[in-house]
Amino acid sequence: MISLGILSLRTGKLGQAETLLTNGLKTGSHASKERHTDRLIATIGIGALYLRQGKKAEAEELFIKLLEDSRRLVGEDHIETATAMIALGAFYEKEGKDEQAEPLVAKAVEISSRVLGDEHLDTLTGLRRLGMLYVRHGKVEQAESALLKAVEISRRALVKDESAHASAEWTLAGLWLYQRRKYADAEQLLREAANYYEKHPDDWQGYSVRGALGESFDWPTEVRRSRALAAVWF
Repeated sequence: MISLGILSLRTGKLGQAETLLTNGLKTGSHASKERHTDRLIATIGIGALYLRQGKKAEAEELFIKLLEDSRRLVGEDHIETATAMIALGAFYEKEGKDEQAEPLVAKAVEISSRVLGDEHLDTLTGLRRLGMLYVRHGKVEQAESALLKAVEISRRALVKDESAHASAEWTLAGLWLYQRRKYADAEQLLREAANYYEKHPDDWQGYSVRGALGESFDWPTEVRRSRALAAVWF
C-alpha cells in the first residue's frame, strides 16, 4: 500500500497517493519499533505530498514529529533516525534554510557511516548533499573535503553503484571548476564521469558533463522532458 502510494505520488496521481499513504500511516500509527519503518516511509511520502500541495507548515510539522518519534522509538544512532534527519534537512534545503539543514545532514552522514559503512549508497548520497550545502554557504574547504571523500569512497565501491561514482565526480568537478579554478583536476574528473555516461546515454546528466567539457550537441527531446520532470520532483 505504501509503496503504491509513493509510486502514485511520483506519477502525479496526488489524490490516489494521499489515500494510500494516509491509510498506510494509519496502519503503522501504533508507536512501536516494529511498525516504525512503515510509518517512516508513509510520513515522508505525505510530507512530500503536502509540499506538492503548497502546505509547507504542515509538511514541516510532520517531518519534525517524525524525527522526534524516531529518536524516541529507535534511538539517536539508528539509520531510520538518520533518514528522518535527511527528510527534514531536505525540506529545509527546499525552503532555502540551509543553516538549519546543514547540522541535520551532517549528523545523518555520521550515523550512516557508522551504522552502514562508508561505501553504502546512503552515506555517499549524504556526503554529496552535505558538500553542496557547504558550497552554498561558501565553506569551500569543507565542501571539497566532503565531496572528495565521496569520490574516494565511490571509487572503492564502483562495482556496487557506478552511477553514484559518476555523480560524485561530476559534483566535485563542478566545485573545483567554478570555485577553486583547479581546471586540470576538474577536467580529469569530468572525463571519468563522461566515461560512465557514454555507457548510459539515457541519463541526461551526461549532457551536462559534455557541455562542461566544451562539447557541442543538441539536447534530445526525451532528455529535455526528463529534465523538466526532475525539476518538480521532491
